[in-house]
Amino acid sequence: MSQNNHFSFVSHVKDILSGFPDAGTCWIAYSGGLDSHVLLHTLALIKNEIKPELIAVHVNHGLSRHAESWQKHCQSVCENHAIKFLTFTIDIAQKNNKGTEAFAREKRYEIFGNLMMDHDLLMTAHHLNDQAETMLLQLIRGSGPNGLAGMPQSREFSNGFLVRPLLDYSREEIHEYALKESLHWVEDESNKSNQYDRNYLRNEIIPGLLTRWPGALKTIRRATRHQADARSLINEIAENDLETVCGNEWSKINLTEFSKLSLIRKKNVLRAWIKRNHMEIPNAQIIEKINDEVIHANSEKNPCIKWAGGEIRRYRGFLYVMRPLSIHDVKTTTIWDLKKTLSLTSGYLKADLSKGHGIRREMISSDSVEIRYRQGGEKIRPSGRDHTHELKKLYQDEGVLPWLRDRIPLIYFENKLIAVGDLWIEHKYTASQFESGWKIKWAWMLDGPD
Repeated sequence: MSQNNHFSFVSHVKDILSGFPDAGTCWIAYSGGLDSHVLLHTLALIKNEIKPELIAVHVNHGLSRHAESWQKHCQSVCENHAIKFLTFTIDIAQKNNKGTEAFAREKRYEIFGNLMMDHDLLMTAHHLNDQAETMLLQLIRGSGPNGLAGMPQSREFSNGFLVRPLLDYSREEIHEYALKESLHWVEDESNKSNQYDRNYLRNEIIPGLLTRWPGALKTIRRATRHQADARSLINEIAENDLETVCGNEWSKINLTEFSKLSLIRKKNVLRAWIKRNHMEIPNAQIIEKINDEVIHANSEKNPCIKWAGGEIRRYRGFLYVMRPLSIHDVKTTTIWDLKKTLSLTSGYLKADLSKGHGIRREMISSDSVEIRYRQGGEKIRPSGRDHTHELKKLYQDEGVLPWLRDRIPLIYFENKLIAVGDLWIEHKYTASQFESGWKIKWAWMLDGPD
């Protein structure tokens, strides 16, 4: 690498940092390998010219017999550059059913995310070869534009941003930089093992591609940018369609509006809708099942499709998305002291004294209320109604979602149903205008207690 190219390398990193003027701390993911060492060295050269404080973070996976010596090496390098150094250890034994690589990556980013404050940056040393590996892996997995767009140079992460300053440089250019600067880095022997898909691409496939097509990395980079453009266009269409089918209620889709979309836009908006609700997007087969078995099911049915990250149900012309419902035993009973917030399987019950509202205080003992769940056949005469009604009929009239009905707490006193969550109170137990009453609030688990 020539002196001019070397200057360009450092200048490029500085330019990227200038795009984050509010950054407080720059956390460097520092393994001690070639790539992260070059990133740390580059940042060390300009640390007196930039605003963010530099802190290197080393994660010891304990997988190699050299792990402790790598950690000491990283600490020594940081001391030489006067860069603050933090180290963390991962217990790989806790990986359960996850692969070692996936578990280690998840834990690394969990550590990084927990460190970051508002506007902080996490710097990683991903480069052009990594980008090519990522795209090829996604291609083999049959990914669409989201996967084929590869890694962005920056994206929101935790309380700040994840930034990849070296993404436009090849591993060869990074290696040249390291040799010119006489850097010493650690070599992870696991990188030579082709049992890992990424290593196989790195060690066997990409060298062959570059021998046949020397400019392959740059053309792959160009392809990822085309895919990123396509992704942006697809997302823009999805956002417009979401506004049409959801309005202001992101948890449900209006099937009348949804039915007007083409099949491909239906699939697109389903993915965007699930993502908007912070759930893992299911695979293409699940998306197909949602369209075939839920949307087009008989109108009298309330179908449900489940996957690891969530479930979708249909009721009265709407689709609903939610996290998988927890196990719930309808035979459970609980004694509730109204003076205390009560945590239940699906939410929280709270009671506050209020004049003219709620359950008449004088008619119950506040520490002897019992919580039950619907078994079938329960009846109540709500305040303001002339007749007693079955809960089933009240729920239907009110449009209470069927899958939530058996989870709504029923409030009993002396073996009599006196209230249904915060929906209805038995008329004889309803506080009048000048009476003190226990005003009930039922909050689903996602809401939590006040």
